[in-house]
Amino acid sequence: MAPHWVVPAASAPAPVPPSRIHGVTIPSASVRLIADMSEYGD
Repeated sequence: MAPHWVVPAASAPAPVPPSRIHGVTIPSASVRLIADMSEYGD
């Protein structure tokens, strides 16, 4: 039987500053969908 190996703890990804996020486009239908949702539970 193969021995159990210890899995290293997963590290959290480093946050990305908003200035590095570019080229992201959101379709207008999606924007309307999110804007029409209530703040909680949808």
